[in-house]
Amino acid sequence: MVEGAPLLRVYTGNGIESSNLFLSASVRVTEASPSWPLAAGLIWRAGALTGGWRGPGIMLRRTLLAAALAAIAFAASAAHAQTGAKPKTFDLVIDGVYTELDGGEVVFAVSFRDPLTRKVNPQLRVRAGEDVVIHVANRTDTPHAFEIMSLAGTKSAPIPAGAAATLRFKAPAQGGYIYHDPLQARGKGVRTLFGDFIVTR
Repeated sequence: MVEGAPLLRVYTGNGIESSNLFLSASVRVTEASPSWPLAAGLIWRAGALTGGWRGPGIMLRRTLLAAALAAIAFAASAAHAQTGAKPKTFDLVIDGVYTELDGGEVVFAVSFRDPLTRKVNPQLRVRAGEDVVIHVANRTDTPHAFEIMSLAGTKSAPIPAGAAATLRFKAPAQGGYIYHDPLQARGKGVRTLFGDFIVTR
C-alpha cells in the first residue's frame, strides 16, 4: 500500500436520500498502478449516468456496488501483475553428449543441455528488462562455469563436479549475446560449451 494513494469510498443504501447507510467499503488502490485512474473513472461514470451521486464521493445506489468493486478488483489485479511477475527461468546441465560439428562430424563432447528437451546448447530467449534466473548443474567430473559474454554480473564461480550454481540478473537491452563456459574458453581443443542468448523487446 502506498501512503497518500487515492482512497475510493463506496457507499450503498436503501435508495432513499437519507443518512441511513447500512454498508460501506473502502479500498486503497496503489497509485503506482496505471489502472487506478481507470477504476476511479469507472466508478465516477457509473454514478453520473445513473444519477446516483448524493454528494462528493458518495453513492446511494445499490446497483453501483458491483461496478465499483469490479473496477477496484481490476486495478488491484493490474498492480499485482506488475509487481508479482515471475522471472524467466532456465535449467541447464553440463554433460557429455554426442554433438554434431559444423562440418557434419559427430563427436562426444561436453556441452550445455536442456534437461527436459535434451537439446544441446539451447537458445535462451528473454525480453529486455525481464528478471532472469539460470540454474546450471555440472554433471561432469571436472570444474566448469557459466557466463554471458559482455554482460556484467552473469559470470559464475567455477562449478565443481557434481555441484550447481544459480545466476539472477535483469535482461539487458535488445540484442544477441553468447553464453559459454569461460573455463573451456581458456583451454585447448574444440569449444563445445556455448549457445545463443537472445533479448527481444
